[in-house]
Amino acid sequence: MVLKPSANTPESAIVFAEIASEILPPGVFNLVLGTGETGRLMSAHPVPGLVALTGSVRAGSDLAEQAAGNVTRVHLELGGKAPAVVFADADIEAAAEGIAAAGIFNSGQDCTAATRVLVEASVAKEFTDALVRHAESLRTGPIPEEEAFYGPLNNARHFASVQKIVEERPAHSHLLTGGHRVGESGYYYAPTVISGLKQDDALVQQEVFGPVLTVQEFSSDDEALALANGVDYALSSSIWTTDHQRVLRFSRDLDFGCVWVNCPHPPRRGDAARRIQTVRLRQGPLRLRRGGLHAYQARHECPVTPRKRTGGHPHAHSDGLHQLARRSRLPTT
Repeated sequence: MVLKPSANTPESAIVFAEIASEILPPGVFNLVLGTGETGRLMSAHPVPGLVALTGSVRAGSDLAEQAAGNVTRVHLELGGKAPAVVFADADIEAAAEGIAAAGIFNSGQDCTAATRVLVEASVAKEFTDALVRHAESLRTGPIPEEEAFYGPLNNARHFASVQKIVEERPAHSHLLTGGHRVGESGYYYAPTVISGLKQDDALVQQEVFGPVLTVQEFSSDDEALALANGVDYALSSSIWTTDHQRVLRFSRDLDFGCVWVNCPHPPRRGDAARRIQTVRLRQGPLRLRRGGLHAYQARHECPVTPRKRTGGHPHAHSDGLHQLARRSRLPTT
């Protein structure tokens, strides 16, 4: 195994390699540091049997092209724009607390961050007020500080990117809290909540990768599904409701690899973490454990057709395997 971390985050990989060297025999785990060009050379090399990437859509597209020259298998995790769908019958306080934490955790630098909130119109004000209150309670600062819930954005360029998309928000939107740097130095960004957005706005469609939550309203189940599925990412989502039939419908029809029910991901420390009720991987009637779809594919050499939508794992979202599962009526394990 060879790990090549981002040029922006080498230190944690070095610590990991030092720990691994105390456990694994020499040569089992290897660390290579370098720029994007280093990664491109590794992806295009004929030796690897599989190349995996966690990164941007652009980086994933480039890697797949490089690996294609040797017909090397790829595993891509390309970000997300996770919707959190909140219905009027949900526990509003619990939903607001959980979503605020899940969206702002790690300064929003998490592919499954619940940053795109869809709330039923009849409780929109009550929920949004609670969301703002909980978001404002989450403090940023150096992680060793006990009171700091999340740390800084990764680097100056990324800080500028988050700041720019917030400052260029459309005139019809409403900045409810945040939208500014915290402190005089460092890349700390305040918890930010923006409402009044439309589906085609950049803040809704693009992965911000910062502590920025957007809020949109819906009036029906069909509208909620259309808004939730109306982005190019398909990694994760959550639904908040006490209606069991609605849970079954949305866990089936939300077009995302993961659907959490009445809980965020990642769960917040403490009480919110104990409120987790269910976590499921949605792949039609196919429910596989112990390695999931990749393990099944490796054993059975299933042909797959990657989805056009971005984000998530192409093989796990493949229409070919999904259709195979429907035809074969594979048993639940």
